[in-house]
Amino acid sequence: MIRQMLIFTVTILLVINTSPAQEANRRFKILQSSEMTESQKDLVKSIQSGPRAKVAGSAANSGGGTVGSPFNVFLRSPELGEHLQQVGSYIRFRSSLGFKLNELAILMVARHWTSQYEWFAHHRLALQAGLDPEIAEAISKGERPVKMGSDEALIYEFTTELLDETGSRSDICGSKRSIWRARCNGLDRSRRILCSGFYGTKCGPHTDSRRCACTT
Repeated sequence: MIRQMLIFTVTILLVINTSPAQEANRRFKILQSSEMTESQKDLVKSIQSGPRAKVAGSAANSGGGTVGSPFNVFLRSPELGEHLQQVGSYIRFRSSLGFKLNELAILMVARHWTSQYEWFAHHRLALQAGLDPEIAEAISKGERPVKMGSDEALIYEFTTELLDETGSRSDICGSKRSIWRARCNGLDRSRRILCSGFYGTKCGPHTDSRRCACTT
């Protein structure tokens, strides 16, 4: 399952845009409503009627009947895009771990892939959710944060293991720390794996391996 997700992520990396800030270099230009098929318009409506539309600055709020990246890429295959955006919505807004820990994992994935876009989009959300700026700063430098709560440390360890070795150690999930004592029953572990895999897929369109740091 994890291997398949990573293969899919690498495939996305090979075919999609690397820099959302440079319109001339886009492999897939932003589609305007007048250029869309009915299926593409339906996908835009679905995205804009979901919880992302309530988040200030979200790419779901581009206006003019269209959406920004990464949803612009999803429009190239509306049926797949609908499934992807629903998975992302579920992972992001219905996680039992709460927004702060979810955003911590997302930042780690963004830094792993050196995805400037995903980092920019979620850094402010992580801070708004209560993540210590020093933790985000350390992650941006590729360092292990010095001061973390037990829950944060466990998410950090789990996500690091997942990204580095495409697997998770049983001792992490078997930890008796508070957050996993009641929750590490396979369900939340699968959500963490899916979160990392999904945001790895999203990072693909906005990754530039020539850049070094996801700066804060």
